[in-house]
Amino acid sequence: MPAELHWDQEQPRFTIRSKWLSFIVHFSHELLVVDAELTLAAKMLATPENRRKAVQFIESLANDFGL
Repeated sequence: MPAELHWDQEQPRFTIRSKWLSFIVHFSHELLVVDAELTLAAKMLATPENRRKAVQFIESLANDFGL
């Protein structure tokens, strides 16, 4: 699914935004916090397996950016 990555210029945060869901990722040296905003349709697809895949994707992005 197409998605956009937006970096916050003032805070250690980035957003992954798509039509069905968005992830807001806050990070520091010790912690990575992910908040999700889901449409009703996306909530219906929020299975444990899909959540695991989302976590893997966000962790790979964080690793790629050295966070």
